[in-house]
Amino acid sequence: MLTAKLFAALAGISFSFAFLGRKQVLPHQNLSISIGHTVFGPYYSQLFGALACAILAFAYFSVARWLRNPPNQSVGLVSFALVSLPLGVWLISSLFITGASSPSHRLLILLFAAIFSFLVGLVLFTVNIAFAVFQRLGAG
Repeated sequence: MLTAKLFAALAGISFSFAFLGRKQVLPHQNLSISIGHTVFGPYYSQLFGALACAILAFAYFSVARWLRNPPNQSVGLVSFALVSLPLGVWLISSLFITGASSPSHRLLILLFAAIFSFLVGLVLFTVNIAFAVFQRLGAG
């Protein structure tokens, strides 16, 4: 249950930063992802992070309530760390890169490493939940 609470809190924090950035309370952010002719700015990436964390919190909470033996908490905390650190890196980098500065190559490598860490955290979370569900189905 601790992992579900942490993911829910992270979703709330991410949504708050996305909302404050959208209302121009936070400094100008220059990070964006361009796919074809569509550009996704920092608001959408932060909103995606909040939505992903909310879904993960709901999934962990519902599986932990449904099963007698909840998923492994240590693996859940590791997956939380692998998901929350990249969101923090993206948030901090989007706050400190203004329109006057351009990202360096090290920062770009760090951001791609953050994306990879986020994906590894999602896979680890999914494996943890799936193992707990399959263990329940096999025992039941």
